[in-house]
Amino acid sequence: MAGYIEVEPVSSASAAFAETVARMGEKGLEAKPVVVGRRGTPEAAIIPWALYQALLDEIDTVLSGAEIRDRLDATAEAGGPTYTSLEELANAAGVDVNELPDDPDPR
Repeated sequence: MAGYIEVEPVSSASAAFAETVARMGEKGLEAKPVVVGRRGTPEAAIIPWALYQALLDEIDTVLSGAEIRDRLDATAEAGGPTYTSLEELANAAGVDVNELPDDPDPR
């Protein structure tokens, strides 16, 4: 994360918790996250619910891609089939992808 991060002490974050939650609800994605920690070291962040949901979607996408790559690598290491590109599959089927029409549905 770039830039300076203001770390709010746990005691003051705790005292202002209800206010912080209300602000997150009112401002939604526009609400500034609150970083909480001890001795200036970040330990947690309070973020708006909408941001949390958006982040979960992005995390799922990243993890899914990583999981797929890991499975492909493990399969290849075990002597199984390796990744095959769409072009390789098309060539194996006797199709030249460079000769495919721009509009796959010529209706």
